[in-house]
Amino acid sequence: MIARDVEITDLRPDAWKNLMSLVEISRIADVRPASPNLLSVLHHGGKVLRVYAPAGFRVPAIEQVGDPQELAKKLYYQLPGLDGVQILEKDSLILFSDHVQRSDWISNDLEDFMFRAYALAEQDPAGLAFYPQFNWKWNGLPLESIRAWFASGPDPCAYFLGITRDSAPWLTLILRVMEKKIRLITTIDFLARFNIPVAGMPSSPKDLATVCEAIHTHVAPIRSALICDYMTFARLLSSEDKRRDLTLAMADGSASSFGIIE
Repeated sequence: MIARDVEITDLRPDAWKNLMSLVEISRIADVRPASPNLLSVLHHGGKVLRVYAPAGFRVPAIEQVGDPQELAKKLYYQLPGLDGVQILEKDSLILFSDHVQRSDWISNDLEDFMFRAYALAEQDPAGLAFYPQFNWKWNGLPLESIRAWFASGPDPCAYFLGITRDSAPWLTLILRVMEKKIRLITTIDFLARFNIPVAGMPSSPKDLATVCEAIHTHVAPIRSALICDYMTFARLLSSEDKRRDLTLAMADGSASSFGIIE
């Protein structure tokens, strides 16, 4: 989704700090720790070859692997404290590694590579069994759906997010997408080079039309935009029905959007 040669510009330290809090990795469901307590079982046609267990875990003897998915689930709940269990069939693992290394997407962006590699692994649930399955979601939104939504827009197009706090801009984010990739990541400060008076913008949802017009003229045709206050955005992130709650926020004036509710 993000191009290798993406241009990142006009991000002041305070804006970058707020942006990082917005995309904090802990918001992704089931994110794996850097050094997980991962139990690995390698077998060949059901015959166990090796068991790799984290320190401190006593794994019961495994004579045979019949149903790898069920066994992975059983071991996970039988040994509290594990972050995950993987049961890998030797031939399947070799084939998976060969497919990944020979694939025509080996030169893709890291993000695309990871998604495709995980998708390839999921095609062989008997040979490559994992529990729990990785849940690619951000604040309840499937990441694949987010990627598909970005890729489905016109070419080129722009997106804008503005979050206000105490009637002042707290975070602004402008994305330009070309050829289904994010090519520009910037803030509203980027528009100052075109003599647009952006100081203090946006201060409220009422500024949406002015901001969208400037982005449309100097960045790319605007596809979607949202301006809301900090508390409203926090509620939207945790909401189980984001469409409904955004509609309510727009009705009470705490948010204004374009091209999001379709």
